[in-house]
Amino acid sequence: MLDYRCSGCGQRRLFGMGSANDRLRPRLRINNGLLLVRDDVGTRLVHGAADGLVYPAADRLVWLLPLLERTPSDVSAELSDVPVADTPLPALVRFALTA
Repeated sequence: MLDYRCSGCGQRRLFGMGSANDRLRPRLRINNGLLLVRDDVGTRLVHGAADGLVYPAADRLVWLLPLLERTPSDVSAELSDVPVADTPLPALVRFALTA
C-alpha cells in the first residue's frame, strides 16, 4: 500500500493494489509496463501495470524518461484535456537537462 500526501490538497492518501485501480484514470502509456495516471483529486501518479503499485510521478521522474523519446505531438495528443503545466512534463524536461 502506498502512503503519500496529495500535492493538491495536502491530505494523506492511501492506495493499495485493489482500491487504486478503481480510482485511477489512465492518461498516458509511458512504456509497456508503466502508465501516467491521475487520481480522483488530480494528483499525477506512475502506475505499474504488471504489479499494480502506484507512486507519485514527481518522485519517479526517471521512470518518465521514455516519454522524451516520443514526438511532442504524440504526447500532447494523449494529454489534450489538460494544460502541460498541470502535468509532470516540465519537471521531467528540467530533470533530463540537469542529469
